[in-house]
Amino acid sequence: MLTTQQSLNSIDQTLKSFVSATVAPAFEEIAAELRQYGRGVRLSVSSHQASIIAKKGDYDDLYYGIRAKAYQEFNYTFPSFDPTDMNLLAYREILLRSGIKATGKTQSFTPEGIIHDFLNEYDKWAILN
Repeated sequence: MLTTQQSLNSIDQTLKSFVSATVAPAFEEIAAELRQYGRGVRLSVSSHQASIIAKKGDYDDLYYGIRAKAYQEFNYTFPSFDPTDMNLLAYREILLRSGIKATGKTQSFTPEGIIHDFLNEYDKWAILN
C-alpha cells in the first residue's frame, strides 16, 4: 500500500502529465487554427491548469480553461473515518467565464475531445454575441 506522500506524488505527476501531454497540445492546435482565421489568442499553461482566450480585436471573445485536480474518493462513513485512507482520483474541470462547466476523470478526455468541446462552446458563444 502506498504511503500518503507517495499517493500525493503519484497523483500530482498524473495531473501534470494530463495537462502537458493532453491539454497543452490540444490548446496549441486550437490557437493555431484561431490565428489562421485572424483571431488573437492568449494561451496560458501551468503545471495543473491551462486556459485559452480567443480575442476579437482588443476584446476577449471566449475564455476556456481546464484545471486538473485530485479528488479523494471516500469508501466509508464518517464514524469509521480513517485519515490514512488516501484513494485519490485525477479529475479535470472545464472552466468558462461563467463558471465550472463540467468535471470528469482525466482518463476520459482526449485532445480530440478537448478540441470538440472548445468548438461547441465557441459556437454557442458566437451565436449569443
